[in-house]
Amino acid sequence: MCDFYEEVNLVSVYSALIVENFRPIAEIWELALKSMGIGSVTIIENSDDVAPFLEVNKPDIILMDINLPGSKNGIQLTNDIQNSKTPLKVIVVSLHDEPHYLKSSFAAGAKGYVVKNSPLNELKNAITKVLDGETYVCEKMRQYRDF
Repeated sequence: MCDFYEEVNLVSVYSALIVENFRPIAEIWELALKSMGIGSVTIIENSDDVAPFLEVNKPDIILMDINLPGSKNGIQLTNDIQNSKTPLKVIVVSLHDEPHYLKSSFAAGAKGYVVKNSPLNELKNAITKVLDGETYVCEKMRQYRDF
């Protein structure tokens, strides 16, 4: 019983950033992250607000949409994050199910890719795998993974 308590406390120290401009989707992802024991979740809706946030905060995981208001899209932001002093773990979560978005996301440094119409459990699996240092591609996009 004590081991479980320690594991829960360890998990709760994780933090996450959600970069998504459609608030209802962001809030569903926030609930999913918190149900997994992620202690701190921040939602940012505009790409121009990401860099100032990351100057001060280093979340353990970032869920990144591609289409965002502001001067950059999610793939450009992912590239900027991976080329910074402290690269971070990014999962791109997008409506786009075309292979070039998957390839561009991974080329920019994403560690995972999940299409938005995937089951919520698949997003949770992606988060777990990426936090564990692995990469993840959702079931729908796996056929395009070999690049």
